Amino acid sequence: MKTARSSFDLDIATLQSIPGMPQERLARVAARRVFVEMKQCFMQSAAGLQGASAALLKRQLRIAGDIGELLELSETLLAVLPPEDRKAVRRQLDAAFPMAGRDTEFVPL
Repeated sequence: MKTARSSFDLDIATLQSIPGMPQERLARVAARRVFVEMKQCFMQSAAGLQGASAALLKRQLRIAGDIGELLELSETLLAVLPPEDRKAVRRQLDAAFPMAGRDTEFVPL
């Protein structure tokens, strides 16, 4: 005799694809943490800049809402920072995007 399948009998693949599961929430928290750390680093680096264009850059950094906007502003920030102040920004970019700028193509042995 066949027994009715309970609605609570879900396989692992189905459980992992449900939005809001712990691994998805942890990924969102990790992404947000990277964004906040990058934004704080960028704002601290730009804090010492003077002038109208620096004020505009600081405002753009302050209102940036995602990591893509910060990435777009990173070139401008690096261009106006003195060389000794660029290290923190580059370190932050390398931490957020570890493979950026590296050749990721297949290379035969």
